[in-house]
Order: sequence, then structure tokens, then C-alpha cells
Amino acid sequence: MRRCEPSTMNVLNRKRPFALLTLFVVAGSRCRAEELLDLTRAERQRVLDVLRGPVARELNQKVVFKVNRFRARDGWAFLMGKPQQPGGKAVNYRLTRYAGAMREGMFDDGICALLRKTKGRWQIVTYVIGATDVVYEDWDKRYKAPAALFRLSNRAAD
Repeated sequence: MRRCEPSTMNVLNRKRPFALLTLFVVAGSRCRAEELLDLTRAERQRVLDVLRGPVARELNQKVVFKVNRFRARDGWAFLMGKPQQPGGKAVNYRLTRYAGAMREGMFDDGICALLRKTKGRWQIVTYVIGATDVVYEDWDKRYKAPAALFRLSNRAAD
């Protein structure tokens, strides 16, 4: 067995707390990232169902959502996707107030939505259909929602 010189041992002992701290920070970051996707399938469905009614009324037709991104954390949910008719058929935007914007090419058929769970029920905070820009850029500050919901990667602390 090789013995370390006292000066070497002191260096190793001084570095050990740093190594442990690094381990806890990395492990903690990973746990926070996993919290972004902590909803059960049934809970995720409840979020989509809460959003479905108002969006269907606004678009004057039944809708389902093709979800591209779904994040949840600390009682908040954020989703990006595309409303479509049941069966996957495209929404007929000529039947909506977006018809003119669609004709002029000033409309993207996506949806961004932010919901919050209050007293055990999901409620819509805001949603935007057809945005051609990043409408949720300030939602963390404006609505005091967790910023990690809106980051592009799945990591909580990029």
C-alpha cells in the first residue's frame, strides 16, 4: 500500500469537499431537470382538456393537440404544439378570426399555452395561437412561472 506524504494528504482532503459539493450540485441539477416532466399521463390529459374547450370555441371547430413540447414544474404547465382536428386533419383557419392573417402569411398554426394548478385544478393563465415570434419569452417574469419551463433543452440549468 502506497502512503501519501502529509502534504499530499492535506491537498486531497482539501479537494474532497469540493468534489462532494460538485457531485451534489450535478445530482441536484439532474433532479430538477427530471421535475420538468413529473406529470402522470392522466394529469397531462387534464391539462390538455382544460385548454381544449377555449381553443375549440375560438377556432369554431373541435380540436386535439399535437404536442411538440410539454413541461410541468411546481404546479405550472407549459406546452407548445399544433391544434388540429380529431383524426389529425388540419384546422380550417378560414372559419376563424385568423383567416386574414393566414392569407397574408402572418400566421403560424402553432399554439403556446401556460397553465397553473390552483386549489387542485388546472387553469389557463394564457395561450397564444398563430404567433410568428417567441411569445413566451417573458412569461416567466410576467406570470412568475418557473423559467426552466421555457428553456429549449431538457436541462433545468443551462
